[in-house]
Amino acid sequence: MDIKVCYTSDDNYARHMAVSMASILKNASEENKLFFYILDGGISGETKEKIAKLNKIKEFYIEYVNVDVSIFKNFYLGHAHLTSAAYYRFIIADLLPGIDKIIYLDCDLIACADLKELFDTDVTDYYLAAVDDIGFFWVRRQLGRKYEEFYINSGVMVVNLQLWRKDLISKKLIEFGIEVGGKLHFEDQDIINAVLKDKIKRIDLKWNVQISFFEFNNARYHPLYQSIKQAKKNPKIIHYVSDKKPWHSYVPLKSLYLYYLGYTDFNLKHDLKNKIKITWQFCRYKLKNFIYILRYIVSPIIKGYRTDDKKIKIKIFNFFEFILCKTK
Repeated sequence: MDIKVCYTSDDNYARHMAVSMASILKNASEENKLFFYILDGGISGETKEKIAKLNKIKEFYIEYVNVDVSIFKNFYLGHAHLTSAAYYRFIIADLLPGIDKIIYLDCDLIACADLKELFDTDVTDYYLAAVDDIGFFWVRRQLGRKYEEFYINSGVMVVNLQLWRKDLISKKLIEFGIEVGGKLHFEDQDIINAVLKDKIKRIDLKWNVQISFFEFNNARYHPLYQSIKQAKKNPKIIHYVSDKKPWHSYVPLKSLYLYYLGYTDFNLKHDLKNKIKITWQFCRYKLKNFIYILRYIVSPIIKGYRTDDKKIKIKIFNFFEFILCKTK
């Protein structure tokens, strides 16, 4: 089976894209063929040569598609880790006229399984299929935005390019982006959700296990907590969302990124100062989670809430389940 995957990248993020590609190739079934289409915002020839060497893992087809970056020069960039390359996917249907369906992936993620099941997702009557962004549930409170029943994380999408072309979606996304300007919080993702919300299909969280799933306070009190727990036990894709990335900070499952980095021709060098910084981040992260868990266990008792032994045992069990839970 032919599986088509699209990334958008400039030269800064191309090495991380290579790590993501390596994870896909390592987990691909022998009978499936991988086709990578890179919306190219200025990837150097040297970097492309290193990416080509990933064929030692598994043979694949790759095509670099030039992007007129001037289209997005005035688009809003509110987060330090974001570049204009994030907006290139708005014109994906126009840049790939011969393709009707594709998996779009951000560069900052790792595949833990074959992508055939994801690619097989039926999007006949949808613009795309994607996963809930659990972080938006908390951010919307700060922004004073009303509750949106389904708000996707746009880092993993199965896109119906044929329908995009039919309904002129690229044009609508660009026009809306220019219109709203700096009123965005999640930039390109806000635009995709706003414009396409009526035709987005929800898929299992396992296809976009965001690092925030492992932050106790974010996950435990989220309406999708039970689904988050199941997704963590069987993740198909790990997504390093937020400005903390595994190549310069401590994040949960950083080791997975480093593992697949080893299959590329790129390397990651940290001086002593950086190593100390990452070690401190690790300790702080673990301590913060421990405090949240402890508060969750003891707060009902501190508040004078009368409970039986069974309920206390359940909370203690949840505590150890969180500590011991490991992803594949």
